[in-house]
Amino acid sequence: MKTLFLRSPAKLNLWLEVIEKRKDGYHNIESIIDTVSLYDRITLKESPGRIEVSLIKNSASVDGTGLPQEKNLAYQAALLLKSELKINQGVRIKIEKHIPLSSGLGGGSSNAATTLLGLNKLWRINLPSERLLGLATKLGSDVPFFLKKGRCLVKGRGEMIFPLSPFPKIWYVIVVPEIRVSTETVYHQLCLNLTKRKNRIKILSALDKGNLEKMGKYLFNRLEEVSLKKYPEIKDFKKTLRKSGALGALMSGSGGSLFGIARSKEDASGIASRLKRGKVFVVESKEGRDSDEQD
Repeated sequence: MKTLFLRSPAKLNLWLEVIEKRKDGYHNIESIIDTVSLYDRITLKESPGRIEVSLIKNSASVDGTGLPQEKNLAYQAALLLKSELKINQGVRIKIEKHIPLSSGLGGGSSNAATTLLGLNKLWRINLPSERLLGLATKLGSDVPFFLKKGRCLVKGRGEMIFPLSPFPKIWYVIVVPEIRVSTETVYHQLCLNLTKRKNRIKILSALDKGNLEKMGKYLFNRLEEVSLKKYPEIKDFKKTLRKSGALGALMSGSGGSLFGIARSKEDASGIASRLKRGKVFVVESKEGRDSDEQD
């Protein structure tokens, strides 16, 4: 039986504006998202008939991997593909978790997208990218991005994806407090009618010129308006990142992870060494390529 070994990466939101609430209950957003070198590892193994998911909790993961497999996004991705295309084959999905849960780093969405891409090969379906994008959109707002990966401008509910240049390569320091943040609650408490929209032009210009200092200045996440008030610990971690030498610091997604921009790998390691609380990762931006795999 064929087996695929895949890497499922994390993401950071360098810029996130919430435009409006949609009639379907989701929100239209504009975001600049970067893929980084923090990965879950996924094994897909052919199996007759059934879909089975097992999780291995790495020490870096936040507790909570006892989630019923029916609610796991990788399971839902496999089930959706199986039901949409009337596939009789099954799969055993093993996920070794390294991306902390409920952290704003996109681990579950990445697992779903990686499973879609992997099963497209394992089950020899060969669906075109447009069809995979349609399936990904049904699974969640961040899932379509992880089909592309790299650095992208994302619009709409998350299905409109525009690749950006991977220049400059950026080193980040991620710190994850020991808290769980509800994305649904954060969006529910966001007061859009009182919001003056931010424009992404300045940070895109800083990225285009490779100016990390200006990029750090223009980092923005509308959801901080809720999360930093609801979870004061997140605000404290953000201040600590800046004091530790980061060029700029921001919450990723709805939180609770935060990241700081470093001038170099050495600078990132120095910043990380000054952080005494939370789970800390030194990562680099990664270009958008298919997940690594082998039979």
